[in-house]
Amino acid sequence: MRLALVNVAVMVGLVGVSHAQLRCSIAPADVFAPIIKPPDQVLKKPADYFLLSLSWSPQFCTTKPGKAPQNAFQCRENSFGFVVHGFWPEAADAKNDHDHPRNCHDTAPIVQDTLRKYLCLIPGVQLMQDEWAKHGTCSYDSPEEYFSTIESIIGRVVGASA
Repeated sequence: MRLALVNVAVMVGLVGVSHAQLRCSIAPADVFAPIIKPPDQVLKKPADYFLLSLSWSPQFCTTKPGKAPQNAFQCRENSFGFVVHGFWPEAADAKNDHDHPRNCHDTAPIVQDTLRKYLCLIPGVQLMQDEWAKHGTCSYDSPEEYFSTIESIIGRVVGASA
């Protein structure tokens, strides 16, 4: 996992992400009850390593989904650079994208306090719910533990690139 963090640190350092970007403006309407979606597949298997997936928010915000009302928090109310898309458990023997651990346990909606706490890190309530359900449930006991881990990794990456 250390090598992956170094690669992410270099990439994040190139665009000058700072601790300030991990803060944003959150209106009461930005935190709502997410929808629980049925899993596309269930695959319970151990993780050999984790992949921290980042996306470039300015590009996403030019797309049709980025312009949708449910993405106003990310694309109109705040200004982000790289954002966390997810933190995915991976299997070394995977033959394709659907051969990694996913949807390991049923979920309930993430509580609003947790959504609010990590929304500036992963700027979408539904994205947070979907990532927790699909990836977090395979290696973590709670959404709080999953998102706290991501926050800790990003904190080390940002600190390394400063």
